[in-house]
Amino acid sequence: MPPFARRHRLLLLLSTLALVLAAACGSTDGTGADPSEHGPSEPGPDPSGTETPDPVPGQDSFVSADAQEGQSADPGGTDLAEEDAASGPPGADGGRTVEEGDIYRVLAGDRILNLNAYRGLQVIDFADVTDPQIIGRYSITGTPVELYAYEDRAIVLMNNWRGYYGSRFSTVLDEVHGGVVAIIDISRPEKPVLLSQSHIPGHIQRSRLVRGGGQAALYVAAGEYGQFEDPETGDMEWGTRTFVKSFDVSGPVIEDRTELELGGYVTDIQATPEVLMVARGTHRWWSRGDGSTVTLVDISAPDGTMTRGDEVRVRGRVQSQFNMDLYNGVLRVVSGNRWGSGQGNWVQTFDASDLSSLTLIDEETFGDPSEDLYATIFLGNKAFFVTYFQVDPFHAFEITDEGIATERNEFIVSGWNDFFRPVAGETRLIGIGMNDEGGAPRAAVSLYDITDLYNTEPLMARAEVSTSRWTWSEANWDHRAFSVLENAVSVTGEDGVEETGLVLLPFSGWDGNHYRSAVQIFSFSADSLTLRGTMEHPDPVRRTFLPKDETATNFSETEMRFHDVADPDAPAQLGAVELAPNYEDVWVFGDHAVRHRSPNRYWWTDRSGDDPDGALEVFRTHEDPDIAEPVGAVAIPGNATVTRTGDTLTVLSLVGHTSGDNHPRFEIRTVNLDDPRRPALRDAITVTLPGWYNRGWYGGPWHDDGFRGMVWDGGYGHGGGQLAFADGVLVHRETRHHSEALGEAERCWWNLRDHREHQNCWSSGPSPGEGRDGEDPHGTDADPETWECTRHQGYRNCNTDHLGRTTCSGELTRCTIEMPHGNVIACEPLTDEEIDRLFRRTCDTYTEYRRWQTAVLHRVDLSSPASPRALPPLETDAQQEIRGGATLDGRYHLMWAEPVRVDDDPRRYVRWFFREVDLRADSIDEAFGPAVNVPGMLVQREGDALLTRDNLYGTRVIETAIHRLDLVDDTRAVLRGTARFRDAWVRDIALDGDGLALVNHQPWWSRHGGWGDVVVSDGDGREEPDTSSRLSIYRIADDGFAPLADVPVDDWAHLRTATPGRAVFSAGQGVLILNLDDPAAPFPQTYAGLRGWWPSSFVPVGDRLWIPSGRFGIQEIDANDWNLLER
Repeated sequence: MPPFARRHRLLLLLSTLALVLAAACGSTDGTGADPSEHGPSEPGPDPSGTETPDPVPGQDSFVSADAQEGQSADPGGTDLAEEDAASGPPGADGGRTVEEGDIYRVLAGDRILNLNAYRGLQVIDFADVTDPQIIGRYSITGTPVELYAYEDRAIVLMNNWRGYYGSRFSTVLDEVHGGVVAIIDISRPEKPVLLSQSHIPGHIQRSRLVRGGGQAALYVAAGEYGQFEDPETGDMEWGTRTFVKSFDVSGPVIEDRTELELGGYVTDIQATPEVLMVARGTHRWWSRGDGSTVTLVDISAPDGTMTRGDEVRVRGRVQSQFNMDLYNGVLRVVSGNRWGSGQGNWVQTFDASDLSSLTLIDEETFGDPSEDLYATIFLGNKAFFVTYFQVDPFHAFEITDEGIATERNEFIVSGWNDFFRPVAGETRLIGIGMNDEGGAPRAAVSLYDITDLYNTEPLMARAEVSTSRWTWSEANWDHRAFSVLENAVSVTGEDGVEETGLVLLPFSGWDGNHYRSAVQIFSFSADSLTLRGTMEHPDPVRRTFLPKDETATNFSETEMRFHDVADPDAPAQLGAVELAPNYEDVWVFGDHAVRHRSPNRYWWTDRSGDDPDGALEVFRTHEDPDIAEPVGAVAIPGNATVTRTGDTLTVLSLVGHTSGDNHPRFEIRTVNLDDPRRPALRDAITVTLPGWYNRGWYGGPWHDDGFRGMVWDGGYGHGGGQLAFADGVLVHRETRHHSEALGEAERCWWNLRDHREHQNCWSSGPSPGEGRDGEDPHGTDADPETWECTRHQGYRNCNTDHLGRTTCSGELTRCTIEMPHGNVIACEPLTDEEIDRLFRRTCDTYTEYRRWQTAVLHRVDLSSPASPRALPPLETDAQQEIRGGATLDGRYHLMWAEPVRVDDDPRRYVRWFFREVDLRADSIDEAFGPAVNVPGMLVQREGDALLTRDNLYGTRVIETAIHRLDLVDDTRAVLRGTARFRDAWVRDIALDGDGLALVNHQPWWSRHGGWGDVVVSDGDGREEPDTSSRLSIYRIADDGFAPLADVPVDDWAHLRTATPGRAVFSAGQGVLILNLDDPAAPFPQTYAGLRGWWPSSFVPVGDRLWIPSGRFGIQEIDANDWNLLER
């Protein structure tokens, strides 16, 4: 259940920080200069709907469509954990036990299995608690649910997992997402290996493992949201359904056994070795008054086969496994209010001696109807329940063997308990909850005497965590987050009584003026409870336990710490290991590599001390880049930016700002890597770098990527700039923005008059129970429930500049849509009359500006790495519209565009240029080489061979082309060939460095106003998965481009980079690799999930690809691995 779904009395208001940077990269109308400077004001003929002719091979003078005018060409101890098995006499189960999963397991040999949200499955060796080590891991992404250890295997359950069914004969994949159960071999802890996995539709809620007699069975309860048939009315309604799946996991391969669909949505499960109890709500999750349904499932078969038993609808909502219990053949259920329903709290008992036929024995209501149900526990013939509304009644019940329930006492106390644990031979209860006295709820532990159900004062003691303000804890909603241990210590309480029990309770919250996370220690006896010391942690603790005597282990998602708790008043930290170090980048230098570990602390971490340092860690390239033990390391400032400069690294760290103009000042140091075991920072030089954009959470600097102008570089980090390195010089390109008002202009656009079309497409479908042709959809010859409808879509924009010249782009179309999937079957353009009837034209006026940017190159000479020196800055001409800068073929190049007029064409055009820059020159005249006109942005250079990306006007939109040119002298480039993508939106272009150009493109309408995907079919008529995106592959030749392949790829895939033989896509919250060994027949090969992380670099290392991914570590993909799912 959601963490605070039933804690609406406690409002945890956690603020988040969002940094939004804005940059003006071009004029609002797309001009780079005042058009009046380039021709008369009279409008010429309107060429809208005509395309710019292709450049001709041999041509050496070029103009391009202004890239910022073409809308669609811009790509964008003894632990007393609650018994899982419900109480009851042992059956003929052959010694079978039932086990609840968790996100960790302690193994023999001083090892811990940890299921980490960032890194997946980790094996941690803590034989030396002063120096614990991650010795192995298996990268599996998603949200951790539960983990089991069985023999030499780990059974892992994850949500938000993605996988792909792939084929070597098709570039289009079939994506699956939801939950997954995976069996991982840990017989070699340093090298865990996936043995098998099974996809679970929807969302895994809970699971249980039953083992015994050499067999093990896994039971998984999951829920799925969608459109389902109401079992009472037969109508199709949106909601949730519950299903339980069982698996035989006795061996290395998961074997499916039984699937039971139960309807509704699961809230929790409880189990004995023979019976599984499943509680679920109605599929109408928004309903307040419906009670839960509890279903009994026979799981006595050792191989996991299930048999569905009877079910009962109880009075209220069952929200926890501790609300259900099976004792002496009696099912006992306590249920409560749901979202203020006022239906009260109830305890009910049912005769369950026959699982196929449940009958009510007794029911009693208790507490005020407005109170919500919190902690509950059944202990033999006793039961204790907590309700809460401003105060916390503690209810004591007697329940006879026959199932007759009677409330014996109600005790009122402040706050509430979330969970109970019995101690002292079930004569005492430890309560974990909150005390809200004083207006600031704080995590608290309570001790109750439960020997006498008639005791009117059962509360013996209460203690709160040691913080001055409100707190929260995962223990508020997960009973596995804390530990209650007996016979763990021997300390003296206040009255001299010996206390041998420990409670370890994690908490987070504000303490004074800083945020704090820690584990509070309490000690207890049968008659006392004492507040002890705390074990501090950098971020919220998820689990705390004792893996060995007097040694506590606390871990969050980022760190695991070990403490000596022999003296619980003064616990001493023994050692720690980072579970998810933040690796921002990695570089290879021969047999060694260097990774950048950044502190990257979250806003909720303790910031009472100084910012921690980062580090550059050297390791051997043949090892796992994520967990390799460094052979050497050097500390660097935590806010540092690191960049490669030839055969070394350079570290830039912010040290302050200049007075007056507030420009950032940096210390710049190179790294001495001569001895990999002893990397060291050389002497620093301090320089001012204006225009440096500081990063924030989940963001980086604005930079020019060479294609799209200024773009936002997502990712973690602390600082960044437009850095390049050439000729032994580090250069930062400062961008200076300029604007000039030109006059009044008008823009117009068209909106659909009737916005109900989308709903009409749904309402035009078949009636419930009918197929598209009116047939019974359940009949053997029935058509699937699909239908067609008409939808008008697309876009059209027109702009009239301050000189009265009008240009338009886009197209409005009528499309046939296949419902309910939303696939576009076919589209046709609308006539002017139809546009006037169906669409509304809206116009407004605005002030037209010319906006442009110039550049200043700030240089640091690193030709002598031990003695860096600042060189004078180089500034470009004040009217020159700089569009980019990059190091190509070892030389630094600046790119800019000059607005031009084309006869009889009012549309915006620019002429692109580049020039080489000698970064070591003393003056601008010496530094800037001659201007060379090329068609579009220069993206690659090898000697005199050039490759550019260009924009050309098409019949509908601005189209993309790539050009191959030769530089025949210092001032002239000659075209050799062109590849143009008509009526297409080019999303990404990548060059593999071995003569291939890869272009990822989609139809023009998918960029603006497209709805759904075009259905395509291959040659034999089989329908491929819906996709409109394609990948074109060319061999770059002396005379242009030789086409090799043009294949469909999935719409969600973005081409990121290419290496010889491989293409790399960001896809489906991860990275997808296509095999290009035969570039004429590419196929998908492997997928690595990254939970939506957008990598900033890809590092080829032999047959491996390293992907630095922040908290998700350095992913390593073997170029020869195949890990796609096969049907």
